[in-house]
Amino acid sequence: METEIAQITEKAHAVHIEMLNRLSNVTKLNESPESYSDLENQIKDVKSRLQIKLVNKGKVSGTLIYQMALHLAGKSELYTINHNDIELRCIEYFHTTEILDLIGSIEEENDKVKTKPLNGKYLKGLKHVHHSAFGSKGYSAIKNCINYWYNQSGKLQFKRENDFKELIAESKSNIPARMYDKAIRSKFKKGLTGEWLIYAVHNEVNYFLCLAKHEEGDEAIYKNKIAPALEEFPELKEYLKITMP
Repeated sequence: METEIAQITEKAHAVHIEMLNRLSNVTKLNESPESYSDLENQIKDVKSRLQIKLVNKGKVSGTLIYQMALHLAGKSELYTINHNDIELRCIEYFHTTEILDLIGSIEEENDKVKTKPLNGKYLKGLKHVHHSAFGSKGYSAIKNCINYWYNQSGKLQFKRENDFKELIAESKSNIPARMYDKAIRSKFKKGLTGEWLIYAVHNEVNYFLCLAKHEEGDEAIYKNKIAPALEEFPELKEYLKITMP
C-alpha cells in the first residue's frame, strides 16, 4: 500500500509541476496562448458594473479597468515576480466579479473587508486588500496546491497522508485534479490571502489603482502600475508623496 501511494504521489507531483512550469515559462506577453485584443465589450461591461459599485464617488484607473476586462474575458494576465532571486514570468487568472464586489464593499465601508496600509517607500500612503487567486488554475493556485500536498523533496507530506488515502479510496482516477480541488477547498475554509487590490483614499474618495502580486516588488508595482494611475489622478501625487524610483 505504501509503495502504491508513493507511486501515485510521484505521478501526481509530476503533473502538478508540469502545470506550474507551463504557467511560469512565459517570456513575452505575446507568447501567451491568450489573445489580448478585442476587449472593447468587456471594458464597457466593467465600466457599467462600476457605476453600480461606486456608491461613494470612487474612481478607478484605466489600468485596473483593463485588468478586470482581461479577467472578465477569461484571459490570462502576465506577472513578473521574484522567486528565490530569479525573475519569473507567470500567468494568473483572477475573478473580476470578486474584485468588483470588493470595490463595492470598500465604497460601502463594509467592516468585513480587511484593508491594510502599504509602508514601503514606493507605495507608502497606499492601501491594499487581498482577493482570492485560488478559484482558477493560475500560477498561484497550482503553487499553493503543491505546497499543500508535498514537501520540498516532492514527497507527500506526513500530515497529508490520511487525506490522500481517503482520496484514493474514493477513486484512483483523475488524482491530480482531485488533489487540486481538495487543496483549494481546504484553503478556502481556512481563509485565503490571495493577491492585492491597491487603492488610495484622498478627501474621503477611494481611488482604485491596480491589481498586483506582492512578489512583483514595490518598485516594479510603482513603475508599471501606480505611476500611470497617478497621471490619471494628479491630485494624488502631492498627497501621497511617494519616493520615486
